[in-house]
Amino acid sequence: MLTESFLQMIPNKFTKIYGGNLSNPVFLKAPDGIKWKVYWTKDDGGRIWLNKGWKEFATHYSLRYGHMVMFKYKETHNLDVMIFEGGVHLK
Repeated sequence: MLTESFLQMIPNKFTKIYGGNLSNPVFLKAPDGIKWKVYWTKDDGGRIWLNKGWKEFATHYSLRYGHMVMFKYKETHNLDVMIFEGGVHLK
């Protein structure tokens, strides 16, 4: 079973490039056009963890093991989100 903490971490590569410019909260724009307000925290290792609002986002889109979530940086407070399952882009 996939742990909730794994689902919440933004990849280190993304964090290194955009983490210093990311507002808190950030708005995740899902494939269906809905914007979700999500707060994040940064740990001692510089990793960004999505917390308040993420569980609702993940539940709404039924995220589970096998899904890949890609974030595209749009501006300091907006990220476009793409959700894939088995290599197929979900809309």
